[in-house]
Parts: sequence; C-alpha cells; structure tokens
Amino acid sequence: MAENSIDREKVCKDLKIQRAKLFKQFSKHPKDIRLALTIKIIDNQIADCAEWVRTNYTSKEIAKKNIAAVKQKSPEY
Repeated sequence: MAENSIDREKVCKDLKIQRAKLFKQFSKHPKDIRLALTIKIIDNQIADCAEWVRTNYTSKEIAKKNIAAVKQKSPEY
C-alpha cells in the first residue's frame, strides 16, 4: 500500500509539473483551445490524485484512532 501511495504522489507531482509548462505556453497563446483542454484534463487528473490521497490518509487516520481506542478500553494482562 505504501508503494502505491508513493506512486500516486509521484504521478500527481509529475502532472503538476506538466500543467505548469502547458499553462506557461497558454499564457503566451490564450486563444489556443487545444492547450486549454489539455490543461483541463490534467486538472481533473490532479484532482483525482488529491482525492485519492485525501481518502487514503483519512482512512489510515481513522484506523489508527480505532486501534488506539481499543487499546485504551482493553485490560492488560
């Protein structure tokens, strides 16, 4: 699972770099619809990555809290 998380973060970082380059080109040629559409697609992919990372970390945090709560309630032998 950790490898998958690292892969997702790398993909997200690469997408952000690619988007920045395209946006720089788009700033020079604002009428280029192809660039605008490509940037939009990349934005959607970045949002998907961010959502995956958010839900993945949220579920890990919930699991940690649940484990901590069970440890506090269970008697030690």
